[in-house]
Amino acid sequence: MAKLTSNLERPVDSADSPAQVDSLYMRLVDEVGCRDFNKTNFKTCDVSSLDLPIPGTTSLERVKLSDGSEASYRVHIPKDYDANKPLPVVLMFHGYGRTPSQGGAERGAAGMEEVTGLSQLADSEGFIAVYPEGNPERSYSWNNGQWFFSGRDDKEMTNKILDTVQEKLAVDKDRIYIVGYSQGGSFTHNIANKLSERVAAVVENAGWMTGKEDLPKRPFPILSIQSRTDDTVPYDGNPWYSITMKPESYTQDFYRRANGISGEPEVATRVGLDNTKIEEYTWRNSQTGNQVKTMVLNGQGHLWYGGKGAEGTAIDTTREAWNFLKQFRRVER
Repeated sequence: MAKLTSNLERPVDSADSPAQVDSLYMRLVDEVGCRDFNKTNFKTCDVSSLDLPIPGTTSLERVKLSDGSEASYRVHIPKDYDANKPLPVVLMFHGYGRTPSQGGAERGAAGMEEVTGLSQLADSEGFIAVYPEGNPERSYSWNNGQWFFSGRDDKEMTNKILDTVQEKLAVDKDRIYIVGYSQGGSFTHNIANKLSERVAAVVENAGWMTGKEDLPKRPFPILSIQSRTDDTVPYDGNPWYSITMKPESYTQDFYRRANGISGEPEVATRVGLDNTKIEEYTWRNSQTGNQVKTMVLNGQGHLWYGGKGAEGTAIDTTREAWNFLKQFRRVER
């Protein structure tokens, strides 16, 4: 993570867990060779050469791309992080636009962290949350292969972010998950299929497929959350400024084909937090354990449901996403 440029002026306080203290202590000893301190005061140790993530916090980081440009991302280390215990990683791709996000939150990665509450969930559930930043020169969009949005090499960016996080932190490489919202959800289809050999499972909320995606080399489970009354990304598909948005039926067929699944889905209904109807369609591959699932909401707009500014909607998307993702590990085939 970002290198500290001066001595670490951070005494351990009563809110720090033993795992946090031990993690800081071991990294100072192993990576810097500093032993002139105790576990209640790190001030005497020169950590100018140490990449030191602080558990329970979010930091702003950058990777350099091959064209010389830089891409930024935010990374949240859970409060009980232990360098000896590999953790899952959730990559969260925000929606498009320069204007403030849902609920008046900041645009881009910082706003997505605020809206979703994913970092708080990471603290309680024990995973690393990573929020890449869309291309600021193209309204903070992602390269999903459509002309209107970014042309940056976001495959290289995502690979470099993952490489850096895996190098600096204790990561369970078989539990790397991708989540995206709106245009970030569209990009999720693009990048998950390109990096399918690294991905354990995927969730897309209010996004779309372009029809340009290639089948993944390694199939993965996926949950798509859509609303029948989303006017921005219609459930049945719609061209938007000559941007093709495929219908949800296309997404279902694509991933069923990728996962070798045929036949009819399991169908379940339940009542949402706002008393509206939720429909769930699940196809399963009994041999691999993979699922292709669509959660269909009714009477909802284009939102990160349950997030800041959408607290009264049918579901808590952040919790629903994690409950789906955590079931799955990447399995070599």
